[in-house]
Amino acid sequence: MTTPLPLEAFKAGLTSQHVMTQKIIHGALAAGPLVFLAVVLLIYSGSEPRLSTPDDAELLEILSLFHLLFFITTLVAGPLLARKRLGARLAETETPAEQPQTNSDVEAVVARIRESLIVRVALFEGAAFFGLAIIMIAAVSGALHALDWVWINGLSTLVMVAYVVATFPTRDRFEHVYAMMLEQR
Repeated sequence: MTTPLPLEAFKAGLTSQHVMTQKIIHGALAAGPLVFLAVVLLIYSGSEPRLSTPDDAELLEILSLFHLLFFITTLVAGPLLARKRLGARLAETETPAEQPQTNSDVEAVVARIRESLIVRVALFEGAAFFGLAIIMIAAVSGALHALDWVWINGLSTLVMVAYVVATFPTRDRFEHVYAMMLEQR
């Protein structure tokens, strides 16, 4: 018979290094689209305004619709995939009941939680980059000056940054996620 790592043992074994590592990963994932946004704004500020053609508008509309579908899929799939990763992996962190819990058990649980958090943020990051790429296409062509609605594609970047801020890793968040993992068992 196997037993999961008790919550108290997880709390005792969770170190500030575990949390700091996830903070760095979370911040780095958010920084990518923000740096790309800065590049897009720089390109936009230096681009020559021109009238957009019907072909420009049509291409940007199609890309924006695909972006919207991808973004909605990300909003739905992100939590589902993350939850599935947590649930499927809990069994891998269990040890036989007669065997004492070790520090490697805590490491295994932290790795599962970290993986789940990365999956969610990475999906949001993909949608953010896609939206920013559409804006950059419009900026490079100069059509962005005439087609202001293209900026709506930046909404996915805003949502990603808001999500990263709202779910920024803390010791309490790690403990809460593990408690939820145990409840779902």
